[in-house]
Amino acid sequence: MDGPANGPAAAVATTNGVRQGAEVPGGPPPPPPVVCIRGVCGTDVAAVTAAAAAAPTGWSPADTWETLSIAPDKRRATYDGVGLADADAASGRTDVPIPSTAAGVVAYYYELTVVSAGECGFIGFGLSKAGTRLRRLPGWEPGTVGYHADDGHRFVGSGVGGSYGPTWTTGDTVGCLWEVHRGDVSFTKNGVHLGVARTGLTANTPADALYPMVGMRTRGEDVEACWGLSAEDRDAGRGAGGGGAAAEGGGAAAEGGAAAAGRLAVSPGSAGFQFDVEGFLTGRAA
Repeated sequence: MDGPANGPAAAVATTNGVRQGAEVPGGPPPPPPVVCIRGVCGTDVAAVTAAAAAAPTGWSPADTWETLSIAPDKRRATYDGVGLADADAASGRTDVPIPSTAAGVVAYYYELTVVSAGECGFIGFGLSKAGTRLRRLPGWEPGTVGYHADDGHRFVGSGVGGSYGPTWTTGDTVGCLWEVHRGDVSFTKNGVHLGVARTGLTANTPADALYPMVGMRTRGEDVEACWGLSAEDRDAGRGAGGGGAAAEGGGAAAEGGAAAAGRLAVSPGSAGFQFDVEGFLTGRAA
């Protein structure tokens, strides 16, 4: 995180609601601030805006196992299977991959809010290559990495997980951060960074492209994704749709995404997420 400034800072300009930095008299120039638009992060606002136009916009009904129901707004995912054994797991990916090879992209981030943990809270999320089996939770298959709610373990291409972070349940918001330039994957819970879960994850060709992924295994499990603010939303000062249904008591899925905007409490500079991903990434570059 950035330390306190030494002395008065000069007036600064903003683009898409992003503070463009300030010089500190007598000190080194600050690192360029990171901006995240639709979860796509970098320091070149124009490049990030262009890349964000190709970012995921929702879960893909066509790339989701049949017992996972996707709402019309493509943010909400609900488990509809029998949920008796691991073979009943169901996962899904987003409509398009993360635009990690686009110019200026240094990271990608998204969040999930647990609307209901259902019977057992066997929920996982993370990243996946195309074509991995969808009857397995994220992280269990080669080409996937996941963080699971019931035990707090991380899974990296194997059904055997490792100790990582806290468990999570109804009302919690968790996030997945992929630092493309470093190859690090990490997760957050309720705005707190939990540390690196995997290193060396790269996707330099279209065949290696990565998708956000969510999976569930027992009845009643229900989550809602937040993909972050668009450039237009930032300019207008609007909150990001998605991720807030749990705070409303976990009622039935909103039809067509009606009344979605503004449900999530958005922190200044947070790009529409609970976790201040922009501040975290800017601090990493300092």
